[in-house]
Amino acid sequence: MTDAFRFEQKIRNMMKRCRMVSPGQRILAAVSGGADSVCLLAVLHALAPELSFSLEAVHVEHGIRGEESLQDCAYVERLCGKLGVRLTVRHIHVPELARQSGRTEEEEARIQRYRIFEETAEQCGAQRVAVAHHLGDQAETVLWNLIRGSGLRGLRGILPVRPLRDGQAASPLVVRPLLETSREEIEQYLEACGLSYRTDRTNLDKTVTRNKIRHDILPDLIKLNAQAPRHIAQAAEEAAEAEAYLERVTARAAEGCIHCQADGQPVLLLARWQKEEPFIRRRLLRECIRRASGNGSLKDIGAVHVEALMGLACGGGEKSVRLPGELTAVRSYGQIRFLSGAEALSGAVLPAAGALYAQDARPGERWVEVPFPGRQMVHYGGYCFSLECGCAGESGICIPKKRFTKWIAYATIAQKESQKLCFRTRRPGDVLVVRQDGSRKKLSDYLIDEKIPLSLRDRVVLLAIGSEVLWVAGMRISEKARVTPGSAYVKVSCSTLEGQEVEDERECQCTDS
Repeated sequence: MTDAFRFEQKIRNMMKRCRMVSPGQRILAAVSGGADSVCLLAVLHALAPELSFSLEAVHVEHGIRGEESLQDCAYVERLCGKLGVRLTVRHIHVPELARQSGRTEEEEARIQRYRIFEETAEQCGAQRVAVAHHLGDQAETVLWNLIRGSGLRGLRGILPVRPLRDGQAASPLVVRPLLETSREEIEQYLEACGLSYRTDRTNLDKTVTRNKIRHDILPDLIKLNAQAPRHIAQAAEEAAEAEAYLERVTARAAEGCIHCQADGQPVLLLARWQKEEPFIRRRLLRECIRRASGNGSLKDIGAVHVEALMGLACGGGEKSVRLPGELTAVRSYGQIRFLSGAEALSGAVLPAAGALYAQDARPGERWVEVPFPGRQMVHYGGYCFSLECGCAGESGICIPKKRFTKWIAYATIAQKESQKLCFRTRRPGDVLVVRQDGSRKKLSDYLIDEKIPLSLRDRVVLLAIGSEVLWVAGMRISEKARVTPGSAYVKVSCSTLEGQEVEDERECQCTDS
């Protein structure tokens, strides 16, 4: 049995154990021309008949090293031609793209590579994208993540199989067949196969952190223990298993702690969250950020942000924490909600509270001329209110439970000729009739009972006459304003300035039934 055959069987067993490919599927191999990617292409080409998959290749020419880069591309074209593997070549200019994005050239190159991998996989119908990370790369990644303060998730290092797009299991999978092989094994296989390879001089630049780890730190560790890279990789494998278990535990805990709103944004229920172990609490906070981010990413989220959320969740009163990605976490009445940048700036509605908030922080007041014929339109607080008079029959009328359409008894308005009906925000002394016997409650107490955050109470839209509130928009009407059989009424409905409903009222709960 030759060394090349043993190497190929090792990769075969790795691919089978990790379920990297199924018969009939297509693998797109990323080939740069370096030793690792040439080895990857060669071993996949050798295993394709046995494992019953088809093989294509992609080469990204980054435009960084001038003529050297073009020579790498020409070498890959010759190699693929020799093996009979179809090749897609893409040329980009990373230095210019990095200047435009503000990223480092290394980061920009990686982002562009994986974008091209995804596009090419879609074009050629590949279900798998194979990249050439090996045992040394795994050790470097774990060390780098450990140095910069990663948690358990980062200590997993490089996964042998993962979705090409984060959080999207339906996307093509990235597979790494060489992840358990050393650089020495790779070079021995290339020598046995009579294959040459290209050397990228940028990999020798020690100002790049990964190169510093590769050329200085890891060799020093190998001097202490020759098996250091393999031991680090084994620790990463155990970390991956532990992380997978903890993900299941966190998912079960999230079912009781994290409520998903209609718009997909998470709400953390603090009373239930506090019953979990501190370690799981932190994971639940990260899960909230992941769900709130929109793209399912935790990029730029570090321990400092999780600890800030821990302080918010364990503190008292109403507070907020700004997070990367233009997110703001707001604690109010036993819950933490996550608002996007635009929502946080505009004072967006907190759905559990239910009220309608004026978009302008100081909207003033808008009077309604009463009586009026037909329909009257009033613009207030960034919304359009339609008022229409009518009369209930002797048997009454059927009034649906809608948050943004209400029927107000006309007599409530007519009884106070000296005062005008108006849309406004709260004033000192405002009251709301809450029982049929005429019992009143201070509006401020009502807003507290309904868990309206303090920062938003001055923006709740009201329909009032004098100090008497007839409708807390989005919530309830005064008991005094209820329509009785045979009585006149004013129907008030709210829409956006563009004429659209504020939300789907069929699914809303109201408190004036």
